[in-house]
Amino acid sequence: MLSKEKRTMEEKFRKYDFVRLLKWFSLLLILMVIINVGLSMYASYTVSKYSRDGRIQVLDSQIQGIQNTMDTIKENVATELGYDIELERLASVTDERESILLQRSVKKQLSKWSVQSDHLVNYAVYLQKGEIMVNGCATDSAYDNWRKAGGKLLKFAIEDAEKGRWLMHDLDGETYLIYVRRNNDMYMFSWMQLNQLLRSVDNNAFGEDYYIAVTSKENVVYSGSEKLKEDRIDLAGVSDDEVSVSLLKGYTVIRRPGTEDYDFTLVIHEQNVMNLLKFQFVAGMSITILGLFLLIFLYFLYRTLVHPIQTFTENIDRLNEDESYSVATHYQINELGKASEMLANLVSRIKKLKINIYEKTLEQQKIKMDFLTLQIEPHFYLNCLNIIYNMAQMGKDKEIQELSKNVSAYLRYIFKSNENMVCLGEELEHTRRYLKIQEIRYKGGFRSDIHVEESVLDAKIPPLILQTFVENTIKHAMTFDYETKILVIVRRVKIHGKYKLELIVEDNGEGFQADIMEKLNRKEDISHDGKQIGVMNVIKRLGLFFGNEAEAEFYNKEDQGAGVRLYMPFIWNEEEKDELITCR
Repeated sequence: MLSKEKRTMEEKFRKYDFVRLLKWFSLLLILMVIINVGLSMYASYTVSKYSRDGRIQVLDSQIQGIQNTMDTIKENVATELGYDIELERLASVTDERESILLQRSVKKQLSKWSVQSDHLVNYAVYLQKGEIMVNGCATDSAYDNWRKAGGKLLKFAIEDAEKGRWLMHDLDGETYLIYVRRNNDMYMFSWMQLNQLLRSVDNNAFGEDYYIAVTSKENVVYSGSEKLKEDRIDLAGVSDDEVSVSLLKGYTVIRRPGTEDYDFTLVIHEQNVMNLLKFQFVAGMSITILGLFLLIFLYFLYRTLVHPIQTFTENIDRLNEDESYSVATHYQINELGKASEMLANLVSRIKKLKINIYEKTLEQQKIKMDFLTLQIEPHFYLNCLNIIYNMAQMGKDKEIQELSKNVSAYLRYIFKSNENMVCLGEELEHTRRYLKIQEIRYKGGFRSDIHVEESVLDAKIPPLILQTFVENTIKHAMTFDYETKILVIVRRVKIHGKYKLELIVEDNGEGFQADIMEKLNRKEDISHDGKQIGVMNVIKRLGLFFGNEAEAEFYNKEDQGAGVRLYMPFIWNEEEKDELITCR
C-alpha cells in the first residue's frame, strides 16, 4: 500500500534536472536562430535565382529579336545587291527619266524593308558611278535621321565596306550600328541608332531602374559607359554568360552574347530586392539579438541561481565520499547561504562525533591487539624455559650460555615492542635470534635461509609476524627423519598498481592437512585447547590493522612441504600510519 502511494506521489511530482532543461532550451534557441538565418539566406537565394533566371530568359528573347533583325538586314542587303535587276539597270542607265523611275522603284523596296522591321531600320544604296544615292526612308523621323547622319555614315561605311561586318560609329553624340556590303561600284548599307534599338528592349521584368550596355568582345563600351562608371562596374571582370550579383552595392549584372561582334550587358538596380533583404536582415538580426539576450539571461540565471544550487548539491553528494563540505560559493543567494551554513555546522558536528568514535575504536583495537600479543608471549616464554631446563639436565653449559644470550636479546625486543608497527629489519633480526635459539635446541636438526630485498628493510610491519609463522613451521614440520629446511623470502611486489610487501615462509615438511588449509584460507578459527593460537592471532591482528588490504594464503608445495604467503601494504614513512618509528 505504501509503495503504491509512493509511486503515485512520484508520478504526480516528477523530478526534473533543471540544468539539463536549461541546456536543452539553450540548444533549441541556438538552433532556432540558425534555422531562421538559414531560411532567410535560402529564401534570398531562391528569390534571387528565380528572378535572375527569368530576367535572363527575357533578355535572351530580346537579344534574339535584335539578332533576327540584324540577320534580316544582312539578307535584304545581299538580295538587293545580288538579285535586284532594277538596281543593276540603274547602275548602267544614261537616260535621266528612266534613272528617276528606277530610283523610285529601288526606294520603294528599301522603304518596304524598313517598315517590315520590328526596329527602326534605315536602308540606302550608293552608286559610285554617277554618285547616285537612294534612301529608303519611309517616315519623317527616318528621313530626319537620314538628313542628319546619312551622308557621313555613308562615307564611314564606304571606307570599311570590305570588312563585311557590323560596325559601331559615334556621330554627333549618337552611336550608330552600321552594316555595309559592296558589289562592284554599288554600295548598300543599313544603320540603326543604338539607343533606339536598346529602348526596344524595354521590359517590366527588369524592374524600374535598369540600363543595357553594349560592348565589344574586347570590352570597348559603345553604350552606357557613363552609368557603368557611376556604378563602378568593370566589365573586364564579367565574362560572357556570367551573372554577377553584388547585394552590398545593390545591383545585378547579366552579360549575354549578342551578335558575333558585340555583347549586351544588363545592369539592374535591385532596390526592391535590397528592401526585401534589408527587411530580412533586420528581422534576422532582431531574432538573433533577442536570442543572444535570452542566452545572456540564461547564463546569468545559471551563474546566479542554477550553479550555486548545483554546487550545493555536489557538496552534499561529496559528503558520501570524503565527508567534506564547502560554503564559499553559496552566499549569492541568502536563503541558500543560510541553509549552507547550517549544513556546514551539522557536518562539522558529525565530523567531531565520528572522530571521537574513531578514537575510541582505535583504543579498543589497540587493547585487543595488546591482548593478542600477550597471548603469544607467555606461550613462547614457557617454551624457552622448558628448553633451558632440558639443557641443564643434560649439562650443556655452553649451549645454555648461548641460548641465554639469544633469549635475553629476544626478550628485550619483546619488551620494547609496544608499538603497533616495527621496522622490518628489526623484525628479521628478531626472527634470526629465534632461529638461533631453535638451532641450539635442535642442533643439526634443521637449516634456515632468509632472502630479503635491501629496499624493504625500512618497511614497517606489525611486530612478531615473521617469528610466529617460523615458530609454527618448526613446531609442525620439525622431524628427526631428515633435515628440515625453512625458507623465508621478503620482497616488494606491485599488485593492481600498488606496491605491497610480500612475506613467504616455506618448509619441506608433510604440509597442511586439506581441511586445515581450507579453513585457514577461509580465515576460520582453528584454535582449540590453546593450540594454533599464534597463527590465528597474526591473522586477526593483520585484519584489525590493515582490513581488506592484508591477505594470507596457505598452500602445499608441489614437491613436499607447506607454505604461507602474506601480503600487506608497503609502508615506509611515518605519515602512512601515523607511527613515529626510526629504523636503523
